[in-house]
Parts: sequence; C-alpha cells; structure tokens
Amino acid sequence: MALLAVSERNPHRAAQLLGAVDAGLQMLHVPMDPLVIPFHQQALAAVRKQLGEAAFQSAWEEGSQWSLEEAVKKVLEE
Repeated sequence: MALLAVSERNPHRAAQLLGAVDAGLQMLHVPMDPLVIPFHQQALAAVRKQLGEAAFQSAWEEGSQWSLEEAVKKVLEE
C-alpha cells in the first residue's frame, strides 16, 4: 500500500503506512517476510527522496503510533 501511495503522489501517507507496518511487526514480534523486504526498501527510498528526511521521520513516527485497527481503517479509506 505504501508503494501505491507513492505512485499516487502521496508520500506523506506512504511514510505513515511504513511506520505503522514497522511498529506492528515489532509489536507482534514478527519478522518481515523476506519476499516483501525489497518492496519495503524500495518504498522507504522513494518516500525519503520525495519528502526529505525530516518530513519522512515525522510522518513515519505518526504512523508508528497508529493501532492496527487505525492503520487498516486508513488503508481502506484510501
């Protein structure tokens, strides 16, 4: 979904989603699927480039505070 947000010119939402994913995986103590890692890294690089590091960190932090329910709701609203 983050890559889709990037392609739709919404890097702020993409950074939020990346933060939510990272926080959710840590909370659940689940490693990222190795097949997903390249896509995750691609999204991170694209979003950082579009937003700049400070704006990326701010949006990422915001997303990392979302509950799983909030993250799913925001994705479904898109």
